[in-house]
Amino acid sequence: MDEFLISQVTARSENQPSVAGFRGTQVVAVWEDNGADIKGGLFGVNGAATSPAFMVNLPGVPGTKRQRPKVIETSQGFAVCWIE
Repeated sequence: MDEFLISQVTARSENQPSVAGFRGTQVVAVWEDNGADIKGGLFGVNGAATSPAFMVNLPGVPGTKRQRPKVIETSQGFAVCWIE
């Protein structure tokens, strides 16, 4: 597989992506969005989005910094962790 774009947003700082295989036919990607939120999305093996981007974390105290997200596949779906 070649590289593919996981977010179409260019107005903010989005970085620190983490990617894991999911169900053998997809990949799940998560990334830090503007230092405040963790977002994610599902993609087919060809890199095409199979879901819209979604918020991973719940809203928190204003000013909370979230960074270095990691994602893994589990028997129940996938799990995401990050540093606050």
